Amino acid sequence: MKPVIRTKGKKPVGRRALSLLLAVLFCLCAVPAAAAEGPALSARAAALYEPESGRFLVEKNAGLALPMASTTKVMTALVALDLLPPGAEVRADADTVQTEGSSLYLREGDVLSREDLLYALLLRSANDAAETLAKAACGSVPNFVMAMNRKAAALGLSGTHFENPHGLSAEGHRTTARDLAVLTAAACEDEDFLRISGTKEHTVRLDGRSQVLKNHNRLLFTDPSVIAGKTGYTRASGRCLVSAAERDGVRLIAVTLDAPDDWRDHEALYDYGFSLLRRAVLPLDEEYRVPVTGGAEPFVRCRAAEGYSAVVEAGDELSFEPLFPSFLYAPVGEGEIVGVVTVQKNGKTAAVIPLEAVSRVEEKEGKRSFFSRFFGLF
Repeated sequence: MKPVIRTKGKKPVGRRALSLLLAVLFCLCAVPAAAAEGPALSARAAALYEPESGRFLVEKNAGLALPMASTTKVMTALVALDLLPPGAEVRADADTVQTEGSSLYLREGDVLSREDLLYALLLRSANDAAETLAKAACGSVPNFVMAMNRKAAALGLSGTHFENPHGLSAEGHRTTARDLAVLTAAACEDEDFLRISGTKEHTVRLDGRSQVLKNHNRLLFTDPSVIAGKTGYTRASGRCLVSAAERDGVRLIAVTLDAPDDWRDHEALYDYGFSLLRRAVLPLDEEYRVPVTGGAEPFVRCRAAEGYSAVVEAGDELSFEPLFPSFLYAPVGEGEIVGVVTVQKNGKTAAVIPLEAVSRVEEKEGKRSFFSRFFGLF
C-alpha cells in the first residue's frame, strides 16, 4: 500500500522563530521508532536495522555481548580503508604468515596491494591477510587493535571490544547484534568496502602463483538483493553472519550471532523487513513566493533544492507544510535558504527539507534596504 500524501498551506514565521524551529525539528527527527518482534529465528541474538532512519525493525537479545568470530573483519576492513592509501603495497613478514585459521597461505616476502589483501580478508576470511593489513596500517597488531577500539567508540558501539583483527577466540573479544548492525551500516557507506564485500569471486596473483577467492557469503549467490556482508565461525561463537540488502530503494542490515540456521534467518528477516517498508518520493516540486522588501522584484521564488525521498511504512500518511518568514530584505542570493518544508508522518515530524531561492533578487535601484542603510552608518 502506498502512503497517502497531503499538502497543507503556507504558514509564515519570523527569522528568529525559523532558527529555533529548525533546531527543535532536527532533534525530533533523530528519534528512532521502536522495534517489532519479527519472525522466529534460530539465532541466539539478532537485529534488523534500517540505517537511514536508525530504526531497529527486529531485535532479539540485541544488546547481549557475544563473541563475533570473523565478522570482526568488518571493522578490520573499515580501519584499514581509513589508514592505508588506495595504492599501498604491503609485504608479508615471518610472523603474519604463521597466523592460524583460514588463510591466504602467504609466504614471507610476498607483496600484495591493499586491494588484494581486502579481497582475501572479506571473501576468504584470511587471518594472515588481517594481520598483514594491521601491521601495514599501524606498525603492529596491538596498535591496530587500539585503532579498532577507537573507531568502535567513535561509532558509539558501547557493547563492543576488540582483542585482535581476525576474530579468533580471545577473552573480552565481543560485540552485540545491535552494535554489529551499526558497524556494518557504517562500513557499507564506504564504496570500496561495499564493492569488495559484495564481490562473488576474485583472483589474487602472488609471485607466479594465483589463488581464486570465492566469497563465503552464500546469500550473494541466492538472493539478488544482498549486496554485502561477512561470515564468521568459531566453536565459541557459533555461526555468525552480517549482511546488507537493498530492495526498491530501501537498504536493510541483518545480523545474527550464534545462529545454527543463519541463511534462513537472514532471508526471514529481509522478507519481514522489506514487507513493512517502502521508499516514498516526496512531491516537493511546488514553488513558493516570499515577499522581498527593498528588492528589484516584489518577491523571490523558492523550492526544494532537489528531489527528496524517505523510507516509510506501508499505510503511513504524509503531509507537508512550508514554513518561511513573512518577508525578506533585499538582496537575496540564488540558492540562499529562505525557509523549510516539514514532512509530517502520522502527525509527527519525520524530516525537515530546506527551501532555496531559485534566483537572485537585487536591491531596488536608488533605494537601499533598512539593513543596508543601518550598517552603512558604521
